[in-house]
Amino acid sequence: GHIDYCVSGGAALDREIKNLQEVIHYAERFSETLPMEKRYRSSKNKELFEQKHHTQLRLHEGAVVMLQKHGIKITKNLSPDKFQKQLQSLQNQKEQLRNTQKSADQAAREADEKLQILNQYLCDSDSPSRTDQNQIAISILS
Repeated sequence: GHIDYCVSGGAALDREIKNLQEVIHYAERFSETLPMEKRYRSSKNKELFEQKHHTQLRLHEGAVVMLQKHGIKITKNLSPDKFQKQLQSLQNQKEQLRNTQKSADQAAREADEKLQILNQYLCDSDSPSRTDQNQIAISILS
């Protein structure tokens, strides 16, 4: 039903959000270490440069690998901002889904209450005639 859709949709959004948060992490690392990578490529003594800046260069390489693992095309203009906007959109969708689920839960509770009242009227042996029961049921359900 509708509630099941909300639950499975919420789980899918959670996975997307988690993946996007990881992409943002590596996109930020990529952006932070890109200047060092550019300096390395243009250095005359690459071996000495790599010895001095080994950690930053490895962090850059790791960020590239992880971004590619997530299917992100590496460009010089790669920006975490684009991914931040996508993350905000997913978080908004998740909030809307939560609100939809709350509304569906409330509607289900109200329907259950009406059903209980209806069952009380229909099962009561001292209740009015069947025609009167139908009129009562219609008024309860509307």
